[in-house]
Amino acid sequence: MNEISRPEYLEALEVIDHYHLQEDNIERINQSGKTLIREWVASHSCSIRLVNALHNYLEYYPVKYIEDVSMRSFLKVRNAGGKSWVEYLHLREDDGLTLDQIDIIYKQ
Repeated sequence: MNEISRPEYLEALEVIDHYHLQEDNIERINQSGKTLIREWVASHSCSIRLVNALHNYLEYYPVKYIEDVSMRSFLKVRNAGGKSWVEYLHLREDDGLTLDQIDIIYKQ
């Protein structure tokens, strides 16, 4: 059996600390009740056009959550147009959003 050196032991403790910090961050995200844009894209079958538009949206705006995306800001982003917005609304409707809620998002 190999012995663990002191530096290896400290390195292992550091890895464990990083793991616990990561778990805390995940819990905070889940407690907010909102979905990160990257997670939403990964869990839906979006067109490449919509994926690119949301990627550019993340670079252009400090918004991180899919629930905070508005039509006005979305359409200002490069590669985002009417077709991408309509696809976004249909996918949000599949998430259980009602037509009234989509109408509110549409008017923002």
